[in-house]
Amino acid sequence: MSFPSPVSSRSPGPTSTAASACEALTMTFEYAAGAVLAVLLGAYLIYALLRPERF
Repeated sequence: MSFPSPVSSRSPGPTSTAASACEALTMTFEYAAGAVLAVLLGAYLIYALLRPERF
């Protein structure tokens, strides 16, 4: 006797779909902006550490 395979009643959620090109471009821009900000902040902090008399 064979039973039918169980069928999931769950529909795929919003996180299971692939990101659109616009969303991917937005995330790339956010990562790039975050990287630039991190580098600038790091440079500022190192400069302030090396030259504290200027602050």
